[in-house]
Amino acid sequence: MNILILFSQPWKVGGAETHVADLIRTMKAKGHSVFIITHGDKRVEQLDALVSKQWVFNFRSTNPLLYLKVGKQLCEIVQDQKIDIVHAHQRTAGYFGAYIKMKTGIPFVVTIHDPWKRALLKKMHSNIFSHIITVSEFLRQRFITEFGFDANRVHTIWNGVDENRYDPCNFSREELRKLREGLGISADHKVVSLIARLYSSKGHQYIIEAAPNIIKHIPEVRFLFVGSGEHEAKFKAQIQEKALCDYFIFTGYREDIPELIAISDIVTRPSDMEGLPINLIEAMLMEKPVVATGIAGVPEMIEHGENGFMIEPSDTENLAKYIIKLLSDSSLSNNMGQRGRETALRKFTLSSLGMKVENLYKLISRKDQS
Repeated sequence: MNILILFSQPWKVGGAETHVADLIRTMKAKGHSVFIITHGDKRVEQLDALVSKQWVFNFRSTNPLLYLKVGKQLCEIVQDQKIDIVHAHQRTAGYFGAYIKMKTGIPFVVTIHDPWKRALLKKMHSNIFSHIITVSEFLRQRFITEFGFDANRVHTIWNGVDENRYDPCNFSREELRKLREGLGISADHKVVSLIARLYSSKGHQYIIEAAPNIIKHIPEVRFLFVGSGEHEAKFKAQIQEKALCDYFIFTGYREDIPELIAISDIVTRPSDMEGLPINLIEAMLMEKPVVATGIAGVPEMIEHGENGFMIEPSDTENLAKYIIKLLSDSSLSNNMGQRGRETALRKFTLSSLGMKVENLYKLISRKDQS
């Protein structure tokens, strides 16, 4: 099968990009040929080794004539590369997928990674998008009830993570000791990590607000912020204002995420908005207890008190409470981590994701041919 992926956002480092890259690897391993078109003005170098061919288009021009030009170019690519299915990611890419379907008859599906805000005109998308994939059942129900999608055309496929890469048995003590040392983390420090772009929606500010209470009970704690983003200066200013600079470590962009999770005691995700956070799956596979906001698809991942803890949005009091509880009780922490891996292996593996997406491609293709 020849698969064309449309990604209409700037390619950064985040959950959607990780999802797409992993999906490409999985489809390629299954013998499919994958092509991708991203938005921007330069190629994504990391994708060159994964795809059969890559193009870069401007999906977000304000000039409607350029939209039409891009649409025609996409149709030419679909025909030249003998594409069997188009997989669009996010709404703008979905419009182009619909255009391709209208002009060439090639079926398409749109993956929705995050909740949509309510707006009257968004109900029209149920007439534009033939099939959509939601990354959680929460999102699926919302698209059916709030945006008028036919239930038979909305498919929940949970995010998946490579269970072989994210395995706590992969890393030696010496390897992890050197990593901690390089980050200024000593052997007796307790590490609480948040792995996400540095945006307020991911909840870094809540960790900062909860930090004084946590430090009061666990003075050896260190907070690890992994990622980059436009709110970095804002977070650093908040930390400096509270005189907490000695307790926070900003790593910037990193690719050694499994290793950074391995040196963590807890992984947190106190977000204000989510779909189904990939970094929580990564942490669960690495047998780390998680503390996260119980929004969107998170309750489909975490059973409160069994394989992690959930809090309400902006609830810094309980965020601190559960972090302190886990750092103070190694038996509880270890047991939660083990149950988290069991959950992730059962529900959120990359192999499961690949199988379900492949089956959906075949289903959609059959329906369009019938």
